[in-house]
Order: sequence, then C-alpha cells, then structure tokens
Amino acid sequence: AARETYPRFSPDGSQVAFARFNPAAGGFGYDVFIASVSGGEERRVTYHPDLDFPVNWTGDGQRILIVSFRHRTSIFGGRLYTIPVQGGFATEVPLPRGWQASFSPAGDRIAYTPLTPTHEFAGWRNYRGGTASKIWLSRLSDASSEVIPHGNFNDTHPTWIGDKVYFVSDRTGTENLFSYDTVRKTISQLTHFEKYGVKSASSNGESIVFNRDGAIHLLNLQTNKVTPI
Repeated sequence: AARETYPRFSPDGSQVAFARFNPAAGGFGYDVFIASVSGGEERRVTYHPDLDFPVNWTGDGQRILIVSFRHRTSIFGGRLYTIPVQGGFATEVPLPRGWQASFSPAGDRIAYTPLTPTHEFAGWRNYRGGTASKIWLSRLSDASSEVIPHGNFNDTHPTWIGDKVYFVSDRTGTENLFSYDTVRKTISQLTHFEKYGVKSASSNGESIVFNRDGAIHLLNLQTNKVTPI
C-alpha cells in the first residue's frame, strides 16, 4: 500500500514515471519510479529522503526531469534535475529553482515556473499574491532568459512544441489555454472558458490534454477543436 501520483509518459509512450510515497518505508518524501506500460515490476530511480517528483522527460527518453527538494531553502525552493532512466546520480539543471518545466525540441532551452504554484495547492482562484506564477524561458548554455509577457496573474503548466510554448493562464479571470510564439514574441488565446477553468495541461507533442470541470479533454492543435474524453 502506497500513495502514487504525478504520472508522466515517456516520449515514445512505452514507460510511465511516477512518484510514490510509502510511509511504511520511513523517510519524509516521495521517490520516483518507472513502470512499463506493457506490465511488469516497477523500478525505483531516486532514493533521497526528501521530496522527488517527476516533471517531464528529455526528448530522447533517456532521462527523467524531476523536481527535488533535497537542497531546498523553503517550501517554495524545489530545484530541477535530470536522472537516467536506469537510475544513478541526479544532474542539476542550471537554474536556481523550478517546479513545472518542459525542454525545447532541441533540448537547448527550457520553459519553467520558478515557484511552487501556491494557488493550485490552496485552491485559490484568481490568486494575485507574491508567489503568482510566471513562466521563464532559459537557454541552458549561458542562462540567458526571458519571461513570457506577464502581469498580475498566473501562468503555469508550460509545454514546448515546435517554436511555441503552450501554457495555462488566468490572465482573463478564468484559467484558459494560451500559446507563446518564441520567434514572433506573440501570445494567442486558444480556449475561452468562462465558468470552469483549466486545472492542468500537458502534451504528447501533437495535442494538448487538460483537466477541466472534473473531466479530461483534448485540444487538437491543427483545428483548435476541444474534444472531451
């Protein structure tokens, strides 16, 4: 018996990384495991006593991007690392902190949110406090960065596809899906929900899957059509 959460498919869909909390094993936090979608025993890949969660994968499927609190300075101080799918030592992504993240297709840049999204865990709609979430785009070679144009609102759940970063934002008052064109530096709104907002989103590189109103939906990026699953 254990609590399992944060499932993340590998790029080819053959494996799932997830976090497991087993209080019977002692320690404080979650560790990252990998399971094959075809069945078989799961494999543990992190062994740190503090919190480790899978966030994403590298594009080649050889490493898992995780957020770890092993060097935290506060509850908002998670940092990003990559770890081989076979297990081993974690390699720190050269950023001071991070929570949600997605590598660019070339793997040379990363879109990430620096802080743990307080409003998501607390359930505060239209949170406008000091930890309002921004999305940074950072080049890994020299740490040069830009922020997706931002005001007093929350941008979360970045996913990088081609030249665009797709994300969830409550900049219109209700959480909707948006895209940021990294070449043209423009933002487009993709959904226009008014009552119930988008709570989370991710992608397989072709469609955006998101949670809204207690159900899972797909956004076709070619037609901009939303289909409930």
